[in-house]
Amino acid sequence: MSADMGREAATVGALLLAAAMLSACGSELERPANANIRTRRAATWSVSGVETEREWSSGKTTSLSPWQTRDCYSDLGSLYMPAEVKGWRERSGNADNFTARMTVRCSEYKQSYGYLRRTTTVDWATLYSGAYRSTSGSTSLSGSADLPIGFRFNRNSGNGYVKDFELVYGTMIMVPGPLAYVTGYADQSGSGWALNFGSASTEHTLICPDQHVMSKLAVRYDTRNGKVRRFKIGCRALRDL
Repeated sequence: MSADMGREAATVGALLLAAAMLSACGSELERPANANIRTRRAATWSVSGVETEREWSSGKTTSLSPWQTRDCYSDLGSLYMPAEVKGWRERSGNADNFTARMTVRCSEYKQSYGYLRRTTTVDWATLYSGAYRSTSGSTSLSGSADLPIGFRFNRNSGNGYVKDFELVYGTMIMVPGPLAYVTGYADQSGSGWALNFGSASTEHTLICPDQHVMSKLAVRYDTRNGKVRRFKIGCRALRDL
């Protein structure tokens, strides 16, 4: 073989090896099936001012309160989100087993090396309150990278009111290479039932659109007993600037 032919063969071999390496790297960075947001690791995140709502209704309209709302975004700032919800049970002597009072903790998130992390800056406020007893429980995000993306609740068998509830979250995590994403929309994670009386057969989930986070909770409740008859969440797009 001539020197020119040898050099040609070496060049072709090098190109093929480089192509194989690029292909391998590309497969590592493929977006997982449940990944919904990804960006450069040095990204700056913002939350959109445009809101999308998701709502459940029992169909009951008698003696309903006006909408009672806890809006972390509008009340406190664009990077505040619901991170814990506490519930109280119905008044003693009522056998229906339902949530009769709720408070919401909004937590502030901050930029951290291209990701959003929950801080210790929080603000509690009452969402609504009917007649309730002291028995209570809560559902909360645990990891600093957990982002609220929906709300799941158990209803009574007749779909008339909310018995129990939990936050649904996704997690902002690292993947190989300069990418980040939030899991959860296709593979939803629950943060744990607050009061622990529901049945899986009566679950209902309000989930934000892909690439959104939950920023608001709202209820209309029966003013005679405190039963939640309608429930609504507000969602806003999470964007990489």
